[in-house]
Amino acid sequence: MKLKLMKDEVLQEMNAVHNFIKLAIACQKAGYLKAAQYYLAQAREDCEHSFLYARELDKYDELEEDMNIVDITKKYFEMEFTAIDRIAAIREEAKSENVHGICPFLTSLSRDHSEEAYRAKKLLQQVEILHNTEDMKSIEDLYEELMGNLPDYAEADQ
Repeated sequence: MKLKLMKDEVLQEMNAVHNFIKLAIACQKAGYLKAAQYYLAQAREDCEHSFLYARELDKYDELEEDMNIVDITKKYFEMEFTAIDRIAAIREEAKSENVHGICPFLTSLSRDHSEEAYRAKKLLQQVEILHNTEDMKSIEDLYEELMGNLPDYAEADQ
């Protein structure tokens, strides 16, 4: 039972990391650097949580049927941590609002289609207003709306 719960936690955290990165990309594309920084910070935090769960799963590697999830998890986190390390440098550039420095990397991370980017831009106009009023619950509602039609991270990559 504990193993199943940990697997579920890892998958949830992986989805959260991926979605926060996608949302940060959409914010950056729409010109909202403050919002992009916020979501990149959330991605880093969730990535760190995920790694702790992944290390716990490693303790169960003697169970052959569970090796696949452990191997897959390691692969995802290697990719995510590489992205997070690069994002840390980008966040420094974002503080100086160096859009040209941020743009190429975030664009390379993006898997959005133009329709999703258009939809994100409209939502992010509302996000910027909400950031100014610090209404975080409403931002979360918009986040859920934006992410609702994007493919699930774990399902999309299988």
